[in-house]
Amino acid sequence: MQDKDFYRRSKRSYAFIGIGLLAVILAIVAIFYDDLRNSLPPEPTAIVSVSPPPYNGPLSLEERILWSDAIVRVKLRSVSAGIEHLDPDHEYVHSDDLYLPARSYEFEVLEYLKGSGSGTVTGVVLSDWSEEHQVSEKEALAESEEFIESRASWWDDREAIVFLMESDGSFMANHHPDKYYFGNVLKGFVVDNYTVSSRHSRRWLPDAAPEGKSGPSGSDEQRFLMGTVDGSYAMTAERIIEQSPSVALSELKELIAELQSEIDAGDGSDEYLQCLIDGYEWERRAQHNKWPPKRIDHDIESGLPADSRVYHNSHIGFVHAHFEEYPDDPRPDYWLEGRDAGLFYAEHPGYAYTARPLPEGEYQTYYQARAHKYIICDAYPDYIRTLEEYVVHVKPPAGTLHEAFFDPVDGDDGSVGADGSNGVLKPDTFDTEGTSETTIRRIDWSAGNVRMQLNPHNGLAGHHIDFIALDASVALRLDFDDAVEIEEDDATVLAWGVCEQPWQDGDLLMIRISESGGALT
Repeated sequence: MQDKDFYRRSKRSYAFIGIGLLAVILAIVAIFYDDLRNSLPPEPTAIVSVSPPPYNGPLSLEERILWSDAIVRVKLRSVSAGIEHLDPDHEYVHSDDLYLPARSYEFEVLEYLKGSGSGTVTGVVLSDWSEEHQVSEKEALAESEEFIESRASWWDDREAIVFLMESDGSFMANHHPDKYYFGNVLKGFVVDNYTVSSRHSRRWLPDAAPEGKSGPSGSDEQRFLMGTVDGSYAMTAERIIEQSPSVALSELKELIAELQSEIDAGDGSDEYLQCLIDGYEWERRAQHNKWPPKRIDHDIESGLPADSRVYHNSHIGFVHAHFEEYPDDPRPDYWLEGRDAGLFYAEHPGYAYTARPLPEGEYQTYYQARAHKYIICDAYPDYIRTLEEYVVHVKPPAGTLHEAFFDPVDGDDGSVGADGSNGVLKPDTFDTEGTSETTIRRIDWSAGNVRMQLNPHNGLAGHHIDFIALDASVALRLDFDDAVEIEEDDATVLAWGVCEQPWQDGDLLMIRISESGGALT
């Protein structure tokens, strides 16, 4: 189990590495099972990259709230060019002469929605940076001045909601209690990762005025733009307002409170918080990428013993390899859903097994897997529940006429068996040669006799019936040519003398009707 310090360190590193590090993480997440990789202890990673990150949809409001140490309703006072000196003692920094171009936004605080502090806060927006891009103080300041001129200033005169992250624990050397990380800009690609124009983070939500979209300052009705544009500076502010959805101040406060209640209802740890963040991210990626469903077909023989391996999920090779190398790592979670999930079960490292011998038929399940990091808060996107469908085709041996489940129960008359209303006898109808259809009405044991009521009663000459137990052994074989016909309640019942009770209430059996002398497995 990774301790709290690991998650706190991960959170701070994520904040200041920004979209660059996110790009590295998301690049390996093409489909949802790759989340298993993300649950493993990370190797030391350099802060990188000036490449545009893979886009997986904008951060949800929940993600922004959970990531933020302070959420503040503000008015902008000033924007200035600045530099950030990277901490030479930080694990990601390998130079004493390393600076980062930055914008510093000074805000007047109108209201803290999350966190607390003074009446003025500073949000620092960082330029892209990589280890190869080692910049002197003079170069950083020059780049920062250029950085200032390229920004969109549409929202400067409006109240706004800003989502801020603490700077302590980062790779930046100059900390201050009212100074926060605010976002980053990949200037080489004109990618803005923090304002309403951002395709990703949108950490600046300006007031939705004019056009009657916003209520009075500080009122529950005051609304703030959520943004709909894809990072383009070409679209006018008026067009953005026209197209953008918005959130009311009261709705935002309510959501902040709900998420805090969820954290408090969990164990309150940084690990639990990180699980919620990861879960919302997973949901976002699933919804944005719309991974196509996949059907996987498997064939097995009927009547195999319980605990027979049926199939494995498609990423078993990676999981095997990792846990051979790291056997003590926390394991992923596996389970099955779908129409026939109860007939199988899943186990690490991703195999599915039979829960009982299966008669001929087609069985369907959805295979579910999630990395360990999602388990503590029970995170799992609904969208992926039906993505990976497994269909198991169960084939009988040659000479088989019919196979069915047979789960007997105690009857009111002292018998032990199953029919259409008590126990399980399914399917109970099948085709026979010379007869369009034969139906098993009842199978039971009573007073030293196994009794079977068939309709018609005489269509199975030359056949026998096997009762197959959990271990696939034949617990009892009866030949239809040896049956005694008994008239009972205006029906003909086939009976065999079996002195010892052959099954108990709750047994899980299957039956196989075969040609006498036919193959049996």
